[in-house]
Amino acid sequence: MRGRREGFCAATRSFYGGGMSAKEYKGISGGFGSYSQRGGRAGMVRLRLAGGVLDRERLDFIVDCIDRHGIGRVHMTACQSLQLHDLDAEAVCAIVGEAPAHGIDTFGGGGDHPRNVMASPLSGVDPEGCFDVLPYAVATERYVLSLAGSIDLPRKLKIAFAASPANDVHATFRDLGFLARPDGRFDVHTAGGLGRDPRPGLHTAVAEPSEVLLHVRAMIDVFQEHGDRGNRARARTRFIPETLGEERYREAYARALAEAGRAGVPRIGPPAETYAPEASVLVAPRIRTQRQAGLHSVSWHPVGGDIGPAMLKRLRDALRGMPGAELRLSTDQTLHIINCGRGDADTLAGLTADGAADVFEASVSCVGATVCQIGLRDSRALLERLVAMSRRNAFPDGTLPQVRISGCGSSCAAHQIGTIGFVGVSARTADGDPVPAYAVTVGGSRQAGRECFGRTVGSIPEDRVPAFMEAVGRTVMASGKGFADWYADDPDAFGAIASEYTVG
Repeated sequence: MRGRREGFCAATRSFYGGGMSAKEYKGISGGFGSYSQRGGRAGMVRLRLAGGVLDRERLDFIVDCIDRHGIGRVHMTACQSLQLHDLDAEAVCAIVGEAPAHGIDTFGGGGDHPRNVMASPLSGVDPEGCFDVLPYAVATERYVLSLAGSIDLPRKLKIAFAASPANDVHATFRDLGFLARPDGRFDVHTAGGLGRDPRPGLHTAVAEPSEVLLHVRAMIDVFQEHGDRGNRARARTRFIPETLGEERYREAYARALAEAGRAGVPRIGPPAETYAPEASVLVAPRIRTQRQAGLHSVSWHPVGGDIGPAMLKRLRDALRGMPGAELRLSTDQTLHIINCGRGDADTLAGLTADGAADVFEASVSCVGATVCQIGLRDSRALLERLVAMSRRNAFPDGTLPQVRISGCGSSCAAHQIGTIGFVGVSARTADGDPVPAYAVTVGGSRQAGRECFGRTVGSIPEDRVPAFMEAVGRTVMASGKGFADWYADDPDAFGAIASEYTVG
């Protein structure tokens, strides 16, 4: 691996020095979790954090990187990773080279490689969970990385472990998803995916936790045998059931699973320790009880998912005096601080008081086209405009729901399963003139048993989106209801408002 990193650094210096094309460099850098940003003058590094765990050693390393390299932008992704932005070549090389010694991998963080393995961020402490799924996510991360580079893995293999039917990591929409059951087993969902041409996963098996890695290997082997590597746009697991037909796909998966069992794929132990789900109690704004008596979690959602470097330093300093406290990243850009006594929780809530003030401000956005090479629209700027609009109108909490904004069809904000979703598109006016726009969806859900993609109601010019959401908010507020009840009573009302703003 050391030799590969040295080759990556040589390519990085060559690219930023003008000696390599962006396309050639992207084919190398993605495998190390790094990309150049739009314009090619700066880069980013994506840090793998299995299950979104940001423990003290990792946090210390990141803060040290911020200090040494003058990092000004840290972004939380929808796959529970952290992205360090606006880096020069030497910073990219240093971070990629030093991270493994601090329990952080960057290898495989981008390109045609398996992504960070996800887990419910409050797994093990959330009273509503069935059991702690984090140990299985961590074991899976290690196993997948041990295979990377030695066999032909699917493009962007995404694996997630959900601890409850809330399905907060979208396990039933992943290439491979494990949904915890009250009986201590997993419902296994396979061949799902968001992004362009999305598919829900198929419920494929019920598995003992010890069998998790057998299913990982089975999914990989099915792709090796039946995946379409010749067509990059279809080189994902979600197209295999369509190619084979669902019955043949299930047969192929069952054969691969049996073979994985014979091939000595390791088992994971010990068995899951289940506990009876209970309601989580909100004892103060953003402070909830854990299932461990006397301990609490604190949630903080920085608008747009960007964590200010100064805030990371303050959190690091605060946690030094709080034994057992730990940061967990979610898939919706909320950061949770777990294992806090009540007094420490109050301190942390005060420290993070600058975050989202309501569910709408806690909306999700990808990093946006000013940074991302392939982004089509500046999703981050749109979110800021929407938040400003909501504050100007003083909408009560719940008037507008959380929205998900993806700058392009790659669905980095999971817009398809949002209550309201926006995705950057190119549209045309009635006269045929091109106009930057967002396609709008409504009614998506990640909830296990009620999963669905939102329905598209049209495309709205980018500069009219805030006025559209303002019209929705005013209509909902006038009804005397929250958005959820208003929409449930008349699902067509949302589309009727949208039709006044759509183009084409």
